Amino acid sequence: MVSNGNMTSTVATLLTNITKAYSEESTMSSNIAMSTTTTTSSTTTLANEVLDECWSTTEFAMFRIPEFRSLPTSILILLAIALLVTLWALVKFIQALWTYFICYLLGFGAKWRPGPNSWAIVTGSTDGIGLAYAKAMARKGYCLMLISRTQQKLEKVKTEILNEFPNCPAVKILPVDFTLDSIYKHIAQEISTLDVTRMTHIVLPLMEKNRSGIIINISSYSALFPTPLLALYSASKIYMDYFSRALHSEYCDRGIVVQSVLPYYVSTNMIRNPGISLMIPSPDQFVRSALKTVGVEVRTYGYFAHNILAFFQSFFVKFVIGNNLNTKIAFFRMKRFRKGCYKRKGLNHKEFKQNIV
Repeated sequence: MVSNGNMTSTVATLLTNITKAYSEESTMSSNIAMSTTTTTSSTTTLANEVLDECWSTTEFAMFRIPEFRSLPTSILILLAIALLVTLWALVKFIQALWTYFICYLLGFGAKWRPGPNSWAIVTGSTDGIGLAYAKAMARKGYCLMLISRTQQKLEKVKTEILNEFPNCPAVKILPVDFTLDSIYKHIAQEISTLDVTRMTHIVLPLMEKNRSGIIINISSYSALFPTPLLALYSASKIYMDYFSRALHSEYCDRGIVVQSVLPYYVSTNMIRNPGISLMIPSPDQFVRSALKTVGVEVRTYGYFAHNILAFFQSFFVKFVIGNNLNTKIAFFRMKRFRKGCYKRKGLNHKEFKQNIV
């Protein structure tokens, strides 16, 4: 192995010898054919020596395999890029394995140790992911405050949880419509006796005082990219994601965990309960997986398959098609989806807008 300085000196000497060989060739006056053959052979030998010096340096260490030396530079560059991408994908895959399996098996993450007065507040708790979180917290032994819009559904869920999880100390229900501004004062009054969790803007002072607490906010996979025809929905999910991550940075040193969850498709009423598959888990499967990431990831997709999908789709959008084309593709897909909705309702676009108004 030679240093860069020594290599430069050696290369310069060899190039001088090559020039000298060419000069000798031009001064020869006899036996031209033989001289040319000899000089060409000498030049080739010296050039090979230069290449040998270059290939022996550290900078070319990864390409010392003889087969590489015959490849064009453009091919070598593409191979280097492919190697970097493969390494990046491998790192992401190992990170996903760590987050969803290894970390949990080794006992990292949040420690769920509810006391007799430990409460969990779950909004949207009568269906889908919200209901699954409520059951998961009941299974762990938390008292529950269930918040949703329909009194009848809340009563049904309360009875179901108390029967299914006898170790759940208590379940309170609170029917509220979150579209009304007046409900926030009502919520604060109703849960003023709880010790650990309240709504985000209500709970933080108590959590900060106790130096403990976990806030889990459900964002959406749609927060990754703009979604035409669901502009308000995707924008609100971006807000939820950024809000949660920023809040975690502010309060993590005070013993408070704030997590943003970005689920892809889960078999719920929202997507008309498709069959359960590798990419579409049941709400219970999703929540069991997502809870393993609390205290490990601030921003999680909650489910191993969703994490892998997000990695490849983000890479494809960022480095292959770009955000603008991806948004156009999403717009095309959403228009087809909307057309199907109109057809099921027996409406055209104009009639649908009139019905909304």
